[in-house]
Amino acid sequence: MAFVFDPFTGKLAFISPIRIFTAISDSSAVNTVTETSLIGSGIGSAIIPANSLTIGKDIHIKLGGYYSVTSPAPTLRICVKLNGTTILDTTANLTSPPVTNLYTDIEAHLTIRSVGVSGTATGYGGITLSTTHTSAYFDDFTPLLSPVAVDTTISNPVDVTATWGTANTLNSIIINNGFIELSH
Repeated sequence: MAFVFDPFTGKLAFISPIRIFTAISDSSAVNTVTETSLIGSGIGSAIIPANSLTIGKDIHIKLGGYYSVTSPAPTLRICVKLNGTTILDTTANLTSPPVTNLYTDIEAHLTIRSVGVSGTATGYGGITLSTTHTSAYFDDFTPLLSPVAVDTTISNPVDVTATWGTANTLNSIIINNGFIELSH
């Protein structure tokens, strides 16, 4: 929810985010070192149509679920992508072992700075990994020092990926809730 000043009426106008995708099935990265999408099937589409990204448009991605890791600690890398281009990246960081089926939450905000074939976006966010039922570890995405190139004239699939540093049946991240919203 947001309010903006409407120069035509001289009043504040309410703007509600538009949910373009809601996950309705689990997605997971388990026992693999291959980069794996965490966007499963759902209602709506995780693809933003061509020419619909405008300056100031915000893409809000929120995923939740649970994860497990073995000991010794594996690394986990989370990336947020538009049309295959990595916009946000945690890099491969160590997790806190061992844990079983504890809460995880991934959240990202991307803002369109310029449009066209040479459009740009910037963003922020991170992943929360519970280490016990009463404490958690937060890994932010590497800060963007400058906007990243995004072609807004083409369709842009939104993706969030996970890459484990070690394949093990106990190294898993399962996303069972999530959405993608657009707001301006």
